[in-house]
Amino acid sequence: MVRLLDRVLADYVIPVSEPIAALADTRLGIDGGYWLRSLMLSLREPLAAPLGAGFPAALHRAVMRDVDQWRHHRITPLVVFSGLPIKPGKADQLFPGDAKRSGKRTVAWDLYHQATAATGATSNAPGMPNAIMHWSDSVPIVTAEMHPTVMAMLAAAGVETLRAPYSAWGQLAYLMSHSDQPIHAVYAPPDALMFDGIDRLITHLDLARSPTPTFTWVDKDRFLAAVRLSPAQFLDACILAGCDWLSTYYPFTQDKELEFNWGALISLVQGFGSGISLIHRLGEPSEQKARYIDDYARVRCFIKHQLVLTLPYGAVAPLNRGTAPSDLHEVFGHRFPDSVYALLAKGALHPTHLLAPLLHGVAPEFAPPCGGETAEYRAALDRTARARAVACAVAAAGWDQEMWRKRTLAVVPWYLPRPSVRTAATAVPVTSGPSGTATSPTTANSSAGSDVLDWITAGAISLGDPEAIATSVGAKPRDPKRPSDAATRRWGRVAAAVAARVVVHGAVDPIAVIREVAQGWQPEADSKTPESAAQLATTVVLDALTHLGYLSATTHAPTPLGHALAAAAATAASVPGERQLLQAELIRDGALHGRDYSRVYESGTAINRDLAAVPPAAREHIVLLSRVAATVDLTGPLAAAPWSGPLSRDLLTGVSVVKAGVRAISAVTEGWFVHHATALSAGAGAADEYHAAESAATRAATLLPLASAASSVSAAMPILTHMYLTRRAAAAHPPVDEDRAAAVVAVSGRLGPASTPAVVATQVDAARAAAVSALAIARALAGRGGNGGSDSPLSLDPAAASAAAAAAAALGRAVDWMRGLDGGAPASPVAVTLPASKVVAAAAPVPAASGGGSGGSAPPAVAQTTPAPAPAPAPTRGGGGGGGGKRKGGGGGNGRR
Repeated sequence: MVRLLDRVLADYVIPVSEPIAALADTRLGIDGGYWLRSLMLSLREPLAAPLGAGFPAALHRAVMRDVDQWRHHRITPLVVFSGLPIKPGKADQLFPGDAKRSGKRTVAWDLYHQATAATGATSNAPGMPNAIMHWSDSVPIVTAEMHPTVMAMLAAAGVETLRAPYSAWGQLAYLMSHSDQPIHAVYAPPDALMFDGIDRLITHLDLARSPTPTFTWVDKDRFLAAVRLSPAQFLDACILAGCDWLSTYYPFTQDKELEFNWGALISLVQGFGSGISLIHRLGEPSEQKARYIDDYARVRCFIKHQLVLTLPYGAVAPLNRGTAPSDLHEVFGHRFPDSVYALLAKGALHPTHLLAPLLHGVAPEFAPPCGGETAEYRAALDRTARARAVACAVAAAGWDQEMWRKRTLAVVPWYLPRPSVRTAATAVPVTSGPSGTATSPTTANSSAGSDVLDWITAGAISLGDPEAIATSVGAKPRDPKRPSDAATRRWGRVAAAVAARVVVHGAVDPIAVIREVAQGWQPEADSKTPESAAQLATTVVLDALTHLGYLSATTHAPTPLGHALAAAAATAASVPGERQLLQAELIRDGALHGRDYSRVYESGTAINRDLAAVPPAAREHIVLLSRVAATVDLTGPLAAAPWSGPLSRDLLTGVSVVKAGVRAISAVTEGWFVHHATALSAGAGAADEYHAAESAATRAATLLPLASAASSVSAAMPILTHMYLTRRAAAAHPPVDEDRAAAVVAVSGRLGPASTPAVVATQVDAARAAAVSALAIARALAGRGGNGGSDSPLSLDPAAASAAAAAAAALGRAVDWMRGLDGGAPASPVAVTLPASKVVAAAAPVPAASGGGSGGSAPPAVAQTTPAPAPAPAPTRGGGGGGGGKRKGGGGGNGRR
């Protein structure tokens, strides 16, 4: 936001308020980020930040309320969201304000621990309002992660949305000034007045005002006349004051005799004639001034010549094209293929996950809600960074411009002493060795904590060869050969055949994909272009699973690892397949255990007191089972209501590790999605084929696994699980149904009015099912009896095999302990026959434990006690499901027939 611009506008020009009826029958361009911020301020759930929750529970309801108001007042909205960020400048910090937010976060946790130390209460504890205030200031109100979900909500409600190539303000300025008048008015913050074409701006919409809703607008021309500035001088003043893209000109903040205020700034701009003249004459020559001059010119060009989607065909072009300089790539970065901007505009691509790192060569990693101070989280972040590097290479592999395959990527974590873009500028690209693989940069020991990512900033990752990247950084897949482009395209035939049967609950189920491939589908020699959103999404998942090592690119069949995962997943079919894949990756990476992290925060809190009351032997089991519960979501009334239960920074750290795992898998999936979606659009011929390809890609983006997991995973489920298990473990009398009911009632009483014993029992069952699933998967990945040796039939590397064996042992003890609370028998491994006579230990189906309900009644089963039904027979070529493949043999075999 431009510093204090709203105040100076109110000082010189009184904003005009009118009834909302004056906007009837108009097309209103809305800055989606600004509108969403106003919603979030009215919905701020006080404990969302310390839970690590992505969205307030009431966000959907608030969005629909505004949609209904727009319709009631006959307003046709076009909601525009911002896209790619500006290229970082020489003087820019990658993490502006992060140190301040980190301090607020630490103070908030300290205040919470002090407020709840005596009573254990949360919402009504003395001192909690102060803690909540600091938490609110420790996280951004709106992030780009929220935009896709809100765009999907609006699209489902019939509201048109658009993501601009760069700033939403530039796109709205173009639409407002276009001769065809696609919009009649703009609702945005005062900053939008910097752009040519916006002369009158709606800054406030009060749709909830009773009885007459109003809106407030300002007139730019009246303001400029009052302060006697030209439009160019007004733009200069806004940049010098400090805006989203450049901080306040440093003499106004460093010179005590020149304290910043708009009156003095206006006088200086008037006196010197322009902003650049002011900069040259104010302040001594220095390296800092030289950097600021370069960045000032860059930001001014960014505003004057913003790249926007133009009418009628959506081509990307600059504002004020006739006066635009020839080196715009120095400001915006190099141009992507047209299909990338089209998919970005429809919300199918996220601007900051892969595109911004590819564009600018820098990927900043921000601190998570827990603070990210543990070695375990930073090791997880290391794996995420490697996955992102490979995904960027995969995404750009098919683009025509050779330069995209020569890019380098520097991942910069927030905790570096001075995290500036200069770290990336001096990075040395990874070079090719004599064997054709990349020379490995020095990798710091993961136990070193803050040094985990030093190898990334010391040597940037070359994006020219995904196979070389995978070899140099130890990234997945572990297969020695990366699938060739021809093999990758042939997956389209398999996808066409099985797509109809692998979309479960609105997303492609990766476990179902493995099982379908195991039926023996064989692709034809020629490629098959995906014809639907489901086929495209399935093709992406097939390639992602191949990349992760669960499918073979050469045999087009599950690998032993894929067979083991599918067999183990069947023992807990109530857990979604995407979450079982997440559990498998966390186990392979050694991220699921019950040991203390390198830093433990809590002592004397309600959660810690509960844990101290249980026998010491049970504590590690409770911690492990609580961390596993983070892999499934809270559901029902508890998910739809603000959280009012206790908090735990230690459990939140485990949630951050799980979210890092989600991001690593999602990066691989997104890389293959960009690869296939842009290729599909580029291969379209006629205009109708191109639009059909865009439409299929947009729908396919919503079908990808774990698409919303980063926002839905929170500490709520681990905390609830922890509360229940500590209550059960602390019971002094024998475990009977009455104890189970009492524990559920006690937990329900600490979670507020949205909680009932039946609701809590349902969540406990989900946590048990997650534990059973994780145990089965860990035993399967551990190989022969879980010995973790290098001779594992699953071809896991020794570190992953050892991690799987350790997880299998710890989860086995924890699940047996959990079942013992309810009088159940321990789970025992059973043999699962794999291809080539390879045997892997997997968990036996665990009988449903009675407990978790109220009044002594047994809860629903926590795991499927019978084998999952066999998949429906696959159609032969020419049959249903697209008829894209040929099946050899019959029945459900393991691999190719």
